Amino acid sequence: MQLKLLVSTAALFLVLSGCTKKTDETPVIPPDPSGTLSGNLGISGNLVLTNFNAGLIRDFMGNVTGVYSVGFSLNLDGSLNLNIANPLGGGAVNLPVYDIGLARVGAVGGLGSITTYPASGYSFFSSATEKNGYVIKMTDYDPITFRLDRVRRFRIYIESYQMSTAGGILGVRLKYQGPF
Repeated sequence: MQLKLLVSTAALFLVLSGCTKKTDETPVIPPDPSGTLSGNLGISGNLVLTNFNAGLIRDFMGNVTGVYSVGFSLNLDGSLNLNIANPLGGGAVNLPVYDIGLARVGAVGGLGSITTYPASGYSFFSSATEKNGYVIKMTDYDPITFRLDRVRRFRIYIESYQMSTAGGILGVRLKYQGPF
């Protein structure tokens, strides 16, 4: 009887000791993706993100007839909202952006943590929150198929707020990369 009690107690101890929570583990944050850029965006400032879509324009025979790039401007207003403005086109041919939107992904560990994109919820603005990720979706002209259906996505991560010596927010420090 005592042997049975001893074996049962030992088995119970082994089972329960495997249920402890490890507290010394730190989360693994993926590194920034290749091509990551960083910058400061002040209130009422603007950051022009362009040349992400640089490409060649070809005629119907496949001959290169020019180059192009498209982009957009990211602004921060006094209420700490990110705004997408002024879809840009440039290069040898001015190709506009036909559809653009910004969606907040939520709190993430860094730019490399943004690996998927929302299917919906895009608008022209979103609140700028530190330690949060955002995805910009842009539809533009595809010079190979001659259709307005090429979708590009860009990721943005707000690292921190830039603070004044008086404690007010002056802007944000961010990282961005695209397309992904």
